[in-house]
Amino acid sequence: MSAPLRLVVLTEVGRGPGLGHFRRCMALGLAAVELGAHARLLVAGDVPVEPSRDGRRRLEFEPCNWLERSDVGVAALDHGPADVVIVDSYAATAAFLESLGARVPCAVLLDDLADRATPVDVVVNGGFHAPQLRYRGKPDGVYLLGPRYALPSRSGRPRIMIASASIAASPRSGP
Repeated sequence: MSAPLRLVVLTEVGRGPGLGHFRRCMALGLAAVELGAHARLLVAGDVPVEPSRDGRRRLEFEPCNWLERSDVGVAALDHGPADVVIVDSYAATAAFLESLGARVPCAVLLDDLADRATPVDVVVNGGFHAPQLRYRGKPDGVYLLGPRYALPSRSGRPRIMIASASIAASPRSGP
């Protein structure tokens, strides 16, 4: 039996981003747990009081100000290695994403703007307009663009989990 996929999700909450990123990432984390992964959700910003019915009991949840100092989010990975790290934040800079990508087997960005360089292994944009956007990423990056990659999928299981797991399991080329 192989070891479970180790997933870390970095996101934020607060006045600007609201709760949308947080809820989407919580759904991703819970879907990963249901598929047998070990998942941690690291949240920057004004973390909401834990509601009684949100299901986080099965998902490791940690406040982490990775946006205040970009090295904190990467350093948080020292507490538990990750096979896949998913970032869902407009505030994640290209430099942070590049640093993250050098540290983990598979770095994933959930994005809908294409307003910065995306030096990650996988970019996911489930928006209708996504295929028309010009992403500036790694030459061997995977781009999951368009409504068929909207999160979560109609089946209730986010497609990104399957794509990320398969990429993380494949050998990487390069340093």
